[in-house]
Amino acid sequence: MEPVDVSRPKLVWVISIVVGLMAASQVVVLSSLLLLGPSSPELRDIIASVPAFDWLTLYVLAGILFTSMVFLFRLRSRAVSWFAVYIGLGSWAALGYAIAPMNPPYFDELVSLGGLLVALGIFGYMLRLRKRQVLR
Repeated sequence: MEPVDVSRPKLVWVISIVVGLMAASQVVVLSSLLLLGPSSPELRDIIASVPAFDWLTLYVLAGILFTSMVFLFRLRSRAVSWFAVYIGLGSWAALGYAIAPMNPPYFDELVSLGGLLVALGIFGYMLRLRKRQVLR
């Protein structure tokens, strides 16, 4: 079956731009926290308690999310795979924090659950686009 030549759906514009900007701003915020340092001593203590692996995980997740949104904007089916990896790694990291004996002060279960529900909704939409051969 030949792929149908379609224009970019408006929801693809909205999702890819909003979520892509969210991923890019996450990198900017993380980098500014690491390079410039926070002004309050409480926040400085929290940042100092974050292990290097957690910082790396946040950067990797932001990169994967941004990549998936670029592929979605370009209507490429690889967007689905990249976004699935993002959901899997993000859920794995969140689950690790949730079952930890002492949750880190920067982790919130409800925010993670809400983010997962939104991500699953976007993932479902991406699967629908792939099934309809909008994503090539």
